[in-house]
Amino acid sequence: MQCPNCKIKMKIKTDNDLNEKYFDCESCGYNILQSLTKVKISKETLELIKYS
Repeated sequence: MQCPNCKIKMKIKTDNDLNEKYFDCESCGYNILQSLTKVKISKETLELIKYS
C-alpha cells in the first residue's frame, strides 16, 4: 500500500498491544491499521479520523 502523503510503499508492522498489523510510512510517520484498509470507509469517517 502506498502512503497517501509521500506516495512511497509503506511497510507492514505489527502492533503487539493490539495484536493487529498496520501500514507504516518511515518517511513521514503516517500509519493506518490494515483492518481499516479492508473495509470501505466513508468520506465523513475519514474526515473524523483526520481531525481526531
